[in-house]
Amino acid sequence: MEWTGGCLCGDIRFQAGEDPEWMGHCHCSLCRRQTGTAFTTGVIFAEETFRWMKGEPEYFRDPLGTPRSFCSRCGTSMTWEPPKGGICVFAGTLDRAQDILPTCHVYTSTMLPWLKLDDGLPQFPGTDADSPVNRE
Repeated sequence: MEWTGGCLCGDIRFQAGEDPEWMGHCHCSLCRRQTGTAFTTGVIFAEETFRWMKGEPEYFRDPLGTPRSFCSRCGTSMTWEPPKGGICVFAGTLDRAQDILPTCHVYTSTMLPWLKLDDGLPQFPGTDADSPVNRE
């Protein structure tokens, strides 16, 4: 399936030609700070299937050296690049975010204490050892 998305102002658009390799909720402090949310939902696409169709985001490196991107005009957080490869798109930037099905919660050891999870998804204090987002 083809996936498309973009930033709030429309200056940046992307396309991925295949289904994601991974979809899940991340509770790490880096993703929370980048997006200003209690947790993020990420969708990882293989690099070879992903391309910027209109414009390109600005990049910065987080404290761990991970490349992260955003739209310089509207500030939309766009992506981060997992150590195991791929492009992780923040689910809110997808045109059809309703079509993704997250599979787990990662970095729950740093989850905000007032957040209560009851969706039945597996929870990992770090990451699932087989997950592309594994930093360990």
